[in-house]
Amino acid sequence: MVSSNPLKNKFQVTLLLENRLHDFPKGFYYLLPLSCVILDKLQRNQYFSFVEKKQHGISFL
Repeated sequence: MVSSNPLKNKFQVTLLLENRLHDFPKGFYYLLPLSCVILDKLQRNQYFSFVEKKQHGISFL
């Protein structure tokens, strides 16, 4: 049932937003290390690809 009191409605919306913002870091802390691992793998692959090409004398120009 919707309250006719605007202050009560605003308070309920504020609580809902705070709860959603509170849940966000739980997922964020899980994704941050995962994204670091993925970026690390991509950078390593790119580096080793560069080293292989350099060893074989492949020109980049």
